[in-house]
Amino acid sequence: LGRAGLWVEAMKLLSELSHSQVQLDTIVHNATMKACERASRWQQVLNVMQQLPEKKLQPDVVSFNITASACEKGHQWQRSLHLLLEVPSHGLRADAVSCSTGLRACQKGGRWDIGLELLRSMRHQQLELDLVCL
Repeated sequence: LGRAGLWVEAMKLLSELSHSQVQLDTIVHNATMKACERASRWQQVLNVMQQLPEKKLQPDVVSFNITASACEKGHQWQRSLHLLLEVPSHGLRADAVSCSTGLRACQKGGRWDIGLELLRSMRHQQLELDLVCL
């Protein structure tokens, strides 16, 4: 569903499965969020992300990356950066996708000073930066 961008169907399926006996995990939620992200539905992505703790599920770095990317694409660059700053507080480590998303958000907000600080932070964390990030 994430690849096809069928966000309505993904949300409906997630809702139906949530009311069944099927045990859902973070990966299923990530797939739903990705479908919404591809359809530029950042509010739905945030909604699914916010439901994870209610369902006793922990977001992973993929969850944060998808949500931050959806916000960045939805012109919510500050929200995107805020989400990326939350990653370490969840015991997770940002990756090159996180860095790339953060840099795009900084670009949209015209905040290259924050982007440079983000790069320094990633380097300090010994994150392997690749050409996607740079």
